[in-house]
Amino acid sequence: MTKSLLTLAVAIGLSSVWTTASSQSAVEHGNRVFYGFFLSNHHYTNANYGEYGFAKQTFASPGENELLYPFDGSTGIYAATCAEGIYYACPYQYSTSMEEPSAMPVMTYNLSNGLVEELGVWAIQGSHFKPSDMTYDISSKKIYAIAFNDNSETGVYEMNPATGELTFICKAQGGVIAADAVGRVFTIDHDGWLYQVNLENGRCTPIFKTGCQQMMSNQTMEFDHTTGKLYWASCTYEEIGEDGSNWGDLGRATHLREITLPAIGPNENYTSSMTGYSIENMGEIGSEARFQGLYIPYAEGGFDAPAAVEDFTAKSNEDGTAANLSFILPTKTFGGDDLGNNINGYVIYRDGEQVHYSSSVKAGDKVEWTDQNIKDAGQYRYDVIVYNTNGDGPKTPAFSYIGLDRPAAVSDIKTNIADDFASVTLSWTAPANGAHLGTFDPATVTYDVVRLPDNYTVATDLKETSVTDNFFRRMLCYSYQIIAKNEQGQTKAVSKEFIAGPVKEVPVTEDFIDENSFRNAWMTYDNNNDGLNWLFGTTLGHSVFGDYEQTAEYIVSPTSIDENTKDADEWLISPPIKFEAGKKYSVVFRARSIDLEKVNLYFGTKNDVESMKTKIGSYDVVPLGIDPSTQTVAFGTFEADIPAEAAGTIGCVGLQLVTPLGAESPSHYFQVTTITIDEKDESAITDITTDTEAAVYVSGNDIIAPEGSTVYDLAGRRVSSTGLPSGIYIVNTPSRAVKVAVK
Repeated sequence: MTKSLLTLAVAIGLSSVWTTASSQSAVEHGNRVFYGFFLSNHHYTNANYGEYGFAKQTFASPGENELLYPFDGSTGIYAATCAEGIYYACPYQYSTSMEEPSAMPVMTYNLSNGLVEELGVWAIQGSHFKPSDMTYDISSKKIYAIAFNDNSETGVYEMNPATGELTFICKAQGGVIAADAVGRVFTIDHDGWLYQVNLENGRCTPIFKTGCQQMMSNQTMEFDHTTGKLYWASCTYEEIGEDGSNWGDLGRATHLREITLPAIGPNENYTSSMTGYSIENMGEIGSEARFQGLYIPYAEGGFDAPAAVEDFTAKSNEDGTAANLSFILPTKTFGGDDLGNNINGYVIYRDGEQVHYSSSVKAGDKVEWTDQNIKDAGQYRYDVIVYNTNGDGPKTPAFSYIGLDRPAAVSDIKTNIADDFASVTLSWTAPANGAHLGTFDPATVTYDVVRLPDNYTVATDLKETSVTDNFFRRMLCYSYQIIAKNEQGQTKAVSKEFIAGPVKEVPVTEDFIDENSFRNAWMTYDNNNDGLNWLFGTTLGHSVFGDYEQTAEYIVSPTSIDENTKDADEWLISPPIKFEAGKKYSVVFRARSIDLEKVNLYFGTKNDVESMKTKIGSYDVVPLGIDPSTQTVAFGTFEADIPAEAAGTIGCVGLQLVTPLGAESPSHYFQVTTITIDEKDESAITDITTDTEAAVYVSGNDIIAPEGSTVYDLAGRRVSSTGLPSGIYIVNTPSRAVKVAVK
């Protein structure tokens, strides 16, 4: 993922372990699938390098990964677990390499229908609290997380599946967690010890030394409830064999480790004196990957029980009064062998309550059944379990909204801004389905349109899918909220932000002191989509440049670079400006850097990248050293003429940073401030504003200035004040900056 900081979850003190056998072994019935979340992975069977998210793979080929639900490049998860077909995950949002990720609400991801929903916030506000792994206890039907607090103390927490809230249970050790079929809880610590955890008092009993130690990244652990084996997706620095040799790969990859525990009774506890522990390396998961949220489907009846049903759907009927179910009975056992005639029947459950069963079945038959007993519209879970003489096969779920449904959100929202920025035509695509995929009639939908942030109502009860807004009192950064509604309820969608309203008149100056004012007029674009863009008000400049100058900053540190980082293509684009006919205009900006940075200036008709058609200047911004007047790192001043054809039009000026990503020194710190767009002053001297200081003037090819003044050319290079070639120069006096023309 882009600029992931999940290595942070390790640095906080993640206790973990590694494996002992370096050769890949065969797992029992290896064609079975298991699931998990890849934070990063170099190989998928169906996706490109750099993508990441929830995926599935088999025990026989853990390196062959099918991406199921990709993430968007700015989010990740700290930990996840799957409870009866639904993943619960604690996500975060990545902002910049200079900031810690911010917690997002708990998300659920439904493996059967792909539905993603949000619960409440898992984080403790204002803290560095983070979970590192989660597990689902099938005996108590509880979700547990192991997490670290601000003091790097480890604890076990229980998650509320309705709200996502994490409640402290007890202190613990380790960085991964798993519960067996009878509710015993286990963890592994940084030194490679497997512990059994007593949730009543937090006591952690060491029971087995795995030999894998020094956790390096995200870890996850889960039991296979079909076999009772414990599986650990481990990423550790060392792997110490029985002979003392180190087979570790320094944390390069994540390995699937199979841990066998001694056979004991359901009411017994494990001890280190028991015999029968072992650990094997089943192979690398993905390719140099980081893997979380391990989930292994299981069958209570074992490998000879029937497999899951196929093509299971549950859909609301046309009038929303019943649920139509359809599925195909398996022809294989859960272990993958031919089922033959060893199939006795199936049972259907609705929200955990048995609603139908049949013993008149044949392997491979298609079953259709209608649940007529739906009283209220809502989300329902149906489960089918097929059984034979060996017991129950896996539980196969289908989730459906049964009944009349409210609209889904509108899509493909477009804002067409007029050339004068005084009106906007908004259009969208109508929802074709209900918000929950229930029974839905598109003809019943109407729309309300509200402009944000001023909450101006543009239209109500609109049947069309477009509307024009021409009531703008002031220039501002706006967006639109489109509300699709019917008798069952409403769903909101919000457009991208844009700037509209009465255009600016020259002079236009931006000094980046007031971020709210800046964001309501200027547009910023991360045009290469690498997650690195302009920052504001970080105060980091004090340690680099020696002052607290308010600027727009572009910062790249070696630790923030990953496979997605690209050459800079970052834009600052001015608000729309009225340029009067018959006049000439220019743009001046001040900038500084720690290394060479390359900047272009453009002019265009709109404040977006696509409209920046006319290049008006290209500059190298280089370090200038200390400015004697401020005793801090100096800014260079740069100027360009706006094209003559801009006169009599409305247009925008764009600053584009295009510095190539450094190979030998991959770091950048660039600041730009005081961008001014004004009528061009063609006199020799400007900004003479005080009588208390000697005047600045030109004598031949020499600049005469007060003592302590410094002279720079428009590339920002300091030059002599005498014998100058023709051109424009900036004189920094002890009290002000003066622009001078040598002719």
